[in-house]
Amino acid sequence: MTSPRNPRPHKAYGFSPVEQIVMTVNIGLRRQAMQLAHFTDGNVPPGLLNAPDGWSAEQIRQFQEWFDSVLAGNLGGRSRLVWGPAGARYQPFKEAPYKDEFDEWLARIACYAFSLPSTAFTRQSLPRRRPGSTAPRRDRRGCRIGRGVDAVDGVGEAAL
Repeated sequence: MTSPRNPRPHKAYGFSPVEQIVMTVNIGLRRQAMQLAHFTDGNVPPGLLNAPDGWSAEQIRQFQEWFDSVLAGNLGGRSRLVWGPAGARYQPFKEAPYKDEFDEWLARIACYAFSLPSTAFTRQSLPRRRPGSTAPRRDRRGCRIGRGVDAVDGVGEAAL
């Protein structure tokens, strides 16, 4: 007979890891969709172009339609400079990073829900050794580094 991994008193089937991270996965998928749109739908670099003084709303709309039509589907054209009318000023937006700590946090949540180590999906920082330290150096898994066979000496003895 099997039992639920995370039992709940009001549900017969418990609280599965997939249920636990549905919102986290949704956030991650939306973030990837935003990043994909940056390369496929947007114009590079993102920013706000102020129209010259005296332009009407109709002139601004026409220029925007022309500008979008020039860049639509033209990946090479998006990375080029486009000259605008006299008096136009460009105000760049701060772009979201392609990968940052938030992405690693999402990966850690997913790994935690399934009781998996996040070491394969996140950046690991190794502790720094102090100068003159005699403690053996260790890698991310905790194994001693750089001593060959000597690195495993005493491992079985500790278990006895």
